[in-house]
Amino acid sequence: MFFTCLMMIEDEEERKSLTELYYIHRQRCVYIAKKYTHNESDAEDIVHDVFVKVIEHRDEYLKISKDEFKCLVIAMTKNAGVDFVRKKQRLNNALAKCQDNMADKIESG
Repeated sequence: MFFTCLMMIEDEEERKSLTELYYIHRQRCVYIAKKYTHNESDAEDIVHDVFVKVIEHRDEYLKISKDEFKCLVIAMTKNAGVDFVRKKQRLNNALAKCQDNMADKIESG
C-alpha cells in the first residue's frame, strides 16, 4: 500500500525524500512494531500504515527536522502497535463471548 501511494505523488523530489525516509526508518519501526505484534507480517503492515499516514500529511512532515521526524515515526509506530493490541484483544473477547454463547445454547438445547 505504501509504495502504491508513493507512486501517486507527482513531485519526484517529494517521492524521493519519502522513499529515503522510509528506508532509513523502516527497520527500526518494524522492530518496535514487532514488540506489539509478535510477528513480522503484522509489524510490516503497521509500518506501511504509518508511512501511508506520513504520505497523507507529507506537507507537514517533510518540513520538520530529521530528529523530529524520527521521534514522530517512532511515536506513530508505538501508537499503531497499541491500537493493534487493543483491536486484537477486542476480537478475542468477542470470539470468546460467541463461543460461550454457543456452549450455553448446546448445553441448554
